[in-house]
Amino acid sequence: MKTFLITFYSTFHAIRFEKAMRESGYEPFSIPVPREISTSCGIAVRFTGEDADFINDFAKGSGLQFDKLYEIVIDQETKKKTYIKLQNNSDFT
Repeated sequence: MKTFLITFYSTFHAIRFEKAMRESGYEPFSIPVPREISTSCGIAVRFTGEDADFINDFAKGSGLQFDKLYEIVIDQETKKKTYIKLQNNSDFT
């Protein structure tokens, strides 16, 4: 399983997104946004899965937006986390 992180434009968007994921059977977790990737909205949503391809369809179908999508990679030796940006915003206008 891989671990992913989604950042948002506001706390409101983060809470709505987490709630919608939970209601759809996913197991997301709200966490503070790591300072390595953003100093904007202070809440991110972390989730695990085989891939994150579904997230765009999920966001669009739920009428939700996010800022950026990252994969979290942890070096097994040093335990250092690296955030790999997979995608910029999901603005469906």
